[in-house]
Amino acid sequence: MRIGAQRWRLRRGSLIELGDVYGVTVERELRITLSDRQAAAQLRETVLHELLHAIWSKVPLDQDDAEQERIIGSLSPWLLGVLRDNPELVAFLLAGK
Repeated sequence: MRIGAQRWRLRRGSLIELGDVYGVTVERELRITLSDRQAAAQLRETVLHELLHAIWSKVPLDQDDAEQERIIGSLSPWLLGVLRDNPELVAFLLAGK
């Protein structure tokens, strides 16, 4: 998957590997690992959540990890809901370049 000019890798990981989190973004490896113990709806939210972490790593924001997690955790379910509830908006946003 592309984020800006970089190619990131999405992969599934085990509960042993991830512990008690649904996903982990590792910028230095350009990798997002997603727990293989998620229902489809939770997985979609986790993918968006981790994508926001990857994007966050590209902009010069000074929040610490806890503040970043709080902000992304608050925004990601709302953003997913807006995208899910408004397919015509998604089509508009993705039309053309």
